[in-house]
Amino acid sequence: MTFTDPSKQWLTGVSDQEGEANNFNWIRSGTSTFQAPNTVYNDYKGYDDIQAFEKVLNGTWAPYRLCGSTPSTVPNPIVYPGGPAWGGFQTLTQMANLASVDVIITSDKDKWTRCPVLELQEQTTLAIGARKKMHMRASQSVDKNGNAAAVGSGASSNPNDPNYISETGMGWFPGYAINLETGERLNMAFGEDSWLGSENGADMKWNPTANIGATTPGNVYTPGEQNILFGGKHYIYVFGHNSNARFNNDAILGSNLKYIPCYDAGKVACDLLTAAAATQGAVSDGYKRNVFTDAMWVNIPLVKHGHHLMETDVNIRLRVTKAYTKYGTGEAVDASSLVVGETYYVENGPITHNSVSRPSGTSFVAVNTTWSAGSTVSPSVVSTVNRADPMYEFNTSDIATVKENATAATDALSLINIVPNPYYSYSAYEQKTSDNIVKITNLPRNCTITIYTLNGTIVRRLKKADNDARSSVDWDMKNEARIPVASGVYIIHVDVPSVGEKVLKWFAVMRPLDIEAY
Repeated sequence: MTFTDPSKQWLTGVSDQEGEANNFNWIRSGTSTFQAPNTVYNDYKGYDDIQAFEKVLNGTWAPYRLCGSTPSTVPNPIVYPGGPAWGGFQTLTQMANLASVDVIITSDKDKWTRCPVLELQEQTTLAIGARKKMHMRASQSVDKNGNAAAVGSGASSNPNDPNYISETGMGWFPGYAINLETGERLNMAFGEDSWLGSENGADMKWNPTANIGATTPGNVYTPGEQNILFGGKHYIYVFGHNSNARFNNDAILGSNLKYIPCYDAGKVACDLLTAAAATQGAVSDGYKRNVFTDAMWVNIPLVKHGHHLMETDVNIRLRVTKAYTKYGTGEAVDASSLVVGETYYVENGPITHNSVSRPSGTSFVAVNTTWSAGSTVSPSVVSTVNRADPMYEFNTSDIATVKENATAATDALSLINIVPNPYYSYSAYEQKTSDNIVKITNLPRNCTITIYTLNGTIVRRLKKADNDARSSVDWDMKNEARIPVASGVYIIHVDVPSVGEKVLKWFAVMRPLDIEAY
């Protein structure tokens, strides 16, 4: 994590701690297990037994799969923080999908991310609108300045409106996230505990406080304390784009996308969570599952004491080591719309094409226009390029050589130099004790170099002809009569025909003649 102004390191986070009955034990890497009633603090064995992911930025960021979650039975729901994850279907979130990500927090509002604001109050009766944890907040959506949408205004397609995407539940994260492996901008979400109004938990804005809830001096937590604030629980969530599968005529969402795409201003996540809030039981859980299956990274942010929110921009770089994988770059293709000769990627298989079974993660070139599903409930095939292998494009047009350009030639005069300067009895260009050599560098093909004393006397004139492709000229530090020059200050004048001139000052301390060298 780096700050544009290093003197304003305003952002920190809740660092993971170990142990049972410790509400700061929010990252469940390792192999620890505990006896009832503290089994909710057990680590998730088999995912990160060496606890590598508990060390990311001092334990303030973690994969969603390794986050503590709300158990089905909460001893004291008012104070129990539960963790940033939703316990339902958490195992569907694959560690293999965890990607290297940059998260940028910036005051440039043009780069902010429209996203759902998640309710993080454990007890439904305490949350505004009796909203369940990990659903969208029940409050009115806000614009980038925190202005709330009018009640009854419906959804807008204008990004400047408070009700953009949805009248309720949507806010702006002050920044953005990029998947370094695919180049995609990613969808995000942040949380609030609407019961913690004193900690900015009910205003639909990402504005964590510095308060973790400890009662000891210096805001230091002591194991066993129950006064949990966590800065208002403005947890940050970064979502991946792992599937282009669509619903098959869903009762609420029709044939819309089923999982989180690359950045779409939070539209798909909003649709899914809105459907989850409008339904009950397993149906509701199913919609919510499709959102959090794509969750990758989570952070519990805090403002550092003595600083204030957004003092300077922040760049957070999260890196994982993983092998390159195949990747579908296009849209999902239905079972009768393949184009012969085009390449496709099996995102969710197996499927059968041309009587050959194609498992998930493989590509194929279409030899006819159809494919059929195997045993998979929601198979998906997407178009792609380069047989779904990693491919990158770049060009060098902005660094190409410019010829016959007067402005560029004039600007290049500033590059002309003499080295070393000053000259102290020796240069690295000299091969023998009798040598005295300096170089005049970054020269064009055609120029005249004149060396003067301070009183204007010409010492030496060197010419560089058109057929001389070298970019430098050696001067043996002798005058026209081939007599070594004296120590002192000299003027170097470089005249480039039809372009201009460059004047340099050069200082030399000459070494005494070594008679024994002859």
